[in-house]
This record gives sequence, C-alpha cells and structure tokens, in this order.
Amino acid sequence: MRSPSTPTILSKFLARRGALYVGRVPARTPATRVCIHLPSTGTYAIAVYHDADANRSFNRTGLGLPEEGFGFSNNPGTLFGLPSFRSVRLAVPRSNMQTTVRIRYP
Repeated sequence: MRSPSTPTILSKFLARRGALYVGRVPARTPATRVCIHLPSTGTYAIAVYHDADANRSFNRTGLGLPEEGFGFSNNPGTLFGLPSFRSVRLAVPRSNMQTTVRIRYP
C-alpha cells in the first residue's frame, strides 16, 4: 500500500469523516496507551480528545470552544485556534514508533 499523498491528507485534516482511523479506549491514570495500525509508512497527524461524558462526541460551548480535553501530535499551542497540519504532522518512517500526546483541558 502506498503512503497517503499530502494533498489528500491536507484536505482531510480535522474534516468531518476525514479520519483514517477512529478508536475509542478507556482512559487510564496516569497515562493512556494506544497502539494504532497504519497502512504504511508516511506522514500522519494524531488528534485525540477525552470524552468525559461518554457521549461519543467532542463537546463545544455555544461559542465553539472546547468543553472537553483534547490534544494533537507534537503538542502544538492552540491558544489562537486549531493547529495547522504542518505543526502536527508526524513522520512515521518505520513500525514500532512512539509519540506522546498531552491532553489540554479548558
């Protein structure tokens, strides 16, 4: 399988139904570990959220601000809005890679 092309990735980044993989795992203290199978090496981005009320949806306020914890690969700042793909892209040159995503709470 070929790695996803950059234009395809950019058009799907944070788009509704644009995810390559959606998984749900129970949160664990002090850290939750997840293994994600990727179709091939390449460039990817990870976005996660803590579904605190278990409604399977990322809750936002009436102004569109997050109500639940969230995070992205490379842990970019989000003070001025959603991060760009460039700031969260993650090169995956081989299997058995690890990264840490810190969840920020509003």
